[in-house]
Amino acid sequence: MTKAVFYIKDNVQDVEYRLYVMEKILNSDLNGTALNLPDGSIKVLLEGEKERIIELYDEIKKERPE
Repeated sequence: MTKAVFYIKDNVQDVEYRLYVMEKILNSDLNGTALNLPDGSIKVLLEGEKERIIELYDEIKKERPE
């Protein structure tokens, strides 16, 4: 079991990015959450298989919510 923490920056709260990330987490086999931070970024906490964490990270990095 691997744990990961990463941050998404650039005022992503304006586009409801946290909800988008939470949906991705809930639809995966990972445990985790996404938190809005006061500086406008999002903190993502994940736990699960390392390969799945990397896959989800890559998905989030490439895609943006509509």
